[in-house]
Amino acid sequence: MTQNRISLRKYIRFQLEQMSASNEHHRFEDLAYELSRLRIASNVVRSTGPVQAGGDQGRDFETFRTYLGRSAIGSSSFVARASNETIAFACTLNKAIESKVKSDLAAIFGGGDRPDAVTYLCVPDIPVAMRHKLLDHCRDQYGAKLTLLDGQTISDMLSDPDTFWIAEEFLSVPAELFPPVVVDEEYQKLKEKWLTEPLDGGPSNLAEFLEIKRGMRRATFEENARPDLDGWIRRMEPLKAIPGLRRKVVYEIAVATLRGKGFLDAKDAALAEYFSTLPIEAPLEDIEDIVYLASYTSSARAHGHLSRANHEVEGWIDEAAKAVDRGLQLHTAQSSQFRLLSLRGHVEILAFWHQGATEAAGKAISTWNLAADIAKEDPLSDASTLADIIMIIAPALGSRGDFQDLTDKIDMLVSEREGKVAAGDLARGRAVAFAESGQLLLAIDQLQRAKENWFSAETLKGSVLAMLLLSQWYAELHLPHAARYHASMALYTIVRADDDGLGEMSVRSGFALAATFFLAGEMLSYLSCVGHVLPMHSSYRVDPDDAELHDDFARAIAQGAVILATASVVAPEIVQRARSIVVGWNVDEAYKDAMDTATKSPPWFGMSHDEVITKLRAEIGQDIVNDVLGEVRITWKALGLNWTILAPRRLRRRAEALAATLQIVLADLASTDLVVIPSAVELRLQLGSAQWDTRHEPNNDKLSWILSLPTDDDKSNDPKVLDREARSSLAFVMQTLRQVSALPNEMLMKAFEARMERGLWKKVGFVRPPGHLMEEARAMADHERDAGPLTVAEPRPSIEPLEHQLMVGPQGDAVLYSKTKAMEMIANRYAKLGPYAARVMPGLMRDPKIRAMLQAEHDRGIRDWELITIILNIALNQSVRADPARVRVDGMDAYRSQLAAESQVLLSGGGPPFDPAWLKSEDWPMHVRTFIMAVTNSWGLVSNRQTPNIDAFRTLLERRFHHLDDDLPHDNWFGWFSPAQADREP
Repeated sequence: MTQNRISLRKYIRFQLEQMSASNEHHRFEDLAYELSRLRIASNVVRSTGPVQAGGDQGRDFETFRTYLGRSAIGSSSFVARASNETIAFACTLNKAIESKVKSDLAAIFGGGDRPDAVTYLCVPDIPVAMRHKLLDHCRDQYGAKLTLLDGQTISDMLSDPDTFWIAEEFLSVPAELFPPVVVDEEYQKLKEKWLTEPLDGGPSNLAEFLEIKRGMRRATFEENARPDLDGWIRRMEPLKAIPGLRRKVVYEIAVATLRGKGFLDAKDAALAEYFSTLPIEAPLEDIEDIVYLASYTSSARAHGHLSRANHEVEGWIDEAAKAVDRGLQLHTAQSSQFRLLSLRGHVEILAFWHQGATEAAGKAISTWNLAADIAKEDPLSDASTLADIIMIIAPALGSRGDFQDLTDKIDMLVSEREGKVAAGDLARGRAVAFAESGQLLLAIDQLQRAKENWFSAETLKGSVLAMLLLSQWYAELHLPHAARYHASMALYTIVRADDDGLGEMSVRSGFALAATFFLAGEMLSYLSCVGHVLPMHSSYRVDPDDAELHDDFARAIAQGAVILATASVVAPEIVQRARSIVVGWNVDEAYKDAMDTATKSPPWFGMSHDEVITKLRAEIGQDIVNDVLGEVRITWKALGLNWTILAPRRLRRRAEALAATLQIVLADLASTDLVVIPSAVELRLQLGSAQWDTRHEPNNDKLSWILSLPTDDDKSNDPKVLDREARSSLAFVMQTLRQVSALPNEMLMKAFEARMERGLWKKVGFVRPPGHLMEEARAMADHERDAGPLTVAEPRPSIEPLEHQLMVGPQGDAVLYSKTKAMEMIANRYAKLGPYAARVMPGLMRDPKIRAMLQAEHDRGIRDWELITIILNIALNQSVRADPARVRVDGMDAYRSQLAAESQVLLSGGGPPFDPAWLKSEDWPMHVRTFIMAVTNSWGLVSNRQTPNIDAFRTLLERRFHHLDDDLPHDNWFGWFSPAQADREP
């Protein structure tokens, strides 16, 4: 038979049919199970397997699995979780496929927990019409997605390098049928030597073992060589009998099986033997092997890839830990201590990785710090190997300060020994790991470092790629001006590098820059920017007119059509200019015709004004005319605050530079708990001062600033002026954040300093200051240069900016909150105020109006300690009426002393009796506000605003300090009754 994939697929298809003829249902079930693990979801579990509890989610999952095991298809079903989705799998050899699938779906959905999706594997081929019919049936009848893998599809999957071993195992397909694997000359020589000789001519010494190991490792980790893996394992097996090699052979086979095939079976007891037979005085290499194999088996157990040895894994990890501890006593050289401490941290982290033990993470980080300290002094200790180890755990620990300190220390060591490029590689690796786990803020922090380390002639392409990826990530966070700064930085760098090899990247940078205008609701600027990028696209790309080859080009065409369609409905003033810009685009006329057709087709064509606005709110959170308003208006949302920058048109570049700086800083600080006071921030720019000057405008509803800028700097391109402006912008940003944070100044400054130490200034001033790069970006997008200014009529519809969940800032308990402290303060209040409440409240509650007012406060959740304190404060204010003239003479300290003295009098039973007339409903909000500021002070919170937003402070206390939740048992001085009883009162 000719060795190619077509003939191989035909042979596999034939063997599948033979399973049906031989009624090998259970064998097909095993095949389907292994194929599903590799292609659909790695954590597939057989429905007939043992049931183990694992938290609420696990119990739901296990309940469903248990149900499947009892159902009519229990012997041919299994389940998995992919993300938050439960998938049920079923398989059959039955040729009456339509009725069989429907019957099995009825069984799957007939009881137990319902799956979100079903994957069905079968040997018969399924015609297209029947496939669509079954998919519709599952969706309409059960509200779930059905995936059908028939014989042809399975045959195709099994002819891939990474799955071919399944065909070998369950279909008896000879390894020789797989098309010849050509990896490289070295591998070919190894393969010819060891996989073509008869097995009885096996290796006999360590050198030959190492050759086989090298070939097997290549087949394990390189997909092209994966079909040879079973051959290497068979060749390795006989070496177990050679004295001194058994442990090494067991290790290599275990690694090859797990990493190459995705499962590990300990049925031959070889693994247990491996962990129990390590010599007391083992060499370092053997200690490393036992740690790594313990880690592999632990991970295999966690992912359901380890069979028949689950309960032994903890013992294996303990044996690995003991081996390292013995090694630390035995091998005292610095380089040996470094390797062993690196391994010890690896063992310690397993408890965190698979059991969530937080203290274990701290131990591991401390241990790795000791290893890093040794590496700093010992040139033979390779810090990069430690960096590789902790790279794996980075997504789980990246937000910890001690972990960040550790990575900083290691990066510095790597940079000193191997150069900044190597340190940049490490930072990029962590950035990708963070991004893949959805931690974009950490990813941005790391990629910023990579961008800086790679900024040299030899690695400039890597630095530019980092800039583009940063632009993409900031855009995903709904921070378009931070994204614009980095896209413009990439384009500026490429243009000045004078390297034709970067031409294609200049196109990518241009389209990335254009995208930031779209996201900011500056649609004419977007179209103009695309118009400037298209000639570059035509010059530097192969087949530029093929939209299928260039996603960013295709996206530009599609978004251009969207702009033309929506503008005619919600902004007709810009339609003519938008069309004239598109007419000038350097693209095939067919694309312009397609855009014109799209504007007259669903989904945009025929939508009403309100429908378009609703869609804009949901998709970009911006209007589409932000670049043609009467004044510059930049809006976004971050840390739970609505941010607005307003400026005259002539200050657009400076407004955009300030927005970029603010957005970068906000992203940098978004993971730090600044205890933000929920509100809004408005920054208005104007000209008219010799230097930067700020003025806070009194406003209780929002934080309002007037920022006066030096007139002489307005059109300056002097690098010194632009650098000074960037530094002034950063200082102003810090000043603004001080106003929105309730943290004590010392804590806030410490947070700022920590970010500055991690390179915050470089993030807002790299390559060129924001002012310069925003000018460059605007030049690419200036739709007014030839056509003149354009202004749309106002007012415009209100559209609130989108806020990414990562930019909301820390939620839950605030950094200053403590349940213990809260209970202590409440207990003190009740102890202090109880006697006073017992004397005063019964009389007040006999007044129907007062009782109704206080009952309403109680019913909406206001605690007794707050009500009593407010009532005492009212009495105190009546007892000590401040004479402004006297206060000016004696000072506030004397007045406060008088208040304290009078308070003691009231609490001890003296002073005038409480007059119900003092408790007026119209004055109650004022008394509540006064009390709220006292509570914020008790938590150590501060207000740096001249006109604090007290309602915002109350919201902060309720959301993050449990103001309406925390309480203690106490006497019912108010005689509360239910709302229903209150309704029956005369």
